[in-house]
Amino acid sequence: MVSKGNPNSISDAGVGALALRTCIRGAFLNVKINASGLNDKDFVKDVIARERYWNQRPKKRSRRYLKRLMKKICT
Repeated sequence: MVSKGNPNSISDAGVGALALRTCIRGAFLNVKINASGLNDKDFVKDVIARERYWNQRPKKRSRRYLKRLMKKICT
């Protein structure tokens, strides 16, 4: 969308990237809350260990995407 889409909607694409990142973080918060009530502590530990992956990957991608977006807007 940033490279080929309508230049007037480029900020909408940025808002979408930020919203997706927020949704992923929010979903993981739900997982974390619900996992705390489970009896299988090894499973809970494994699920919680995935938090870094689920938080860092979207963060890196959205940062890269927003950087391209800002470059496009500022040129």
